[in-house]
Amino acid sequence: MSIFSYVKYYFNYFNFTRGDNQIKYYFSSNETNKAIKELIEEGYSQFYIKFEELVESYSFLYPLNK
Repeated sequence: MSIFSYVKYYFNYFNFTRGDNQIKYYFSSNETNKAIKELIEEGYSQFYIKFEELVESYSFLYPLNK
């Protein structure tokens, strides 16, 4: 990773006003992501592993709040 990606990561981490807009956009921007999220919300646990992979790929872009 370059130094700029680290800088972007920490600016996103310390941006306390971001709320959950980024994660909502991430899951609604792609039809596949949106469908997997909706299936998990409805209780289809077969897609939980794929959902975890999506969350992990999101966490590489933006830090997650615990």
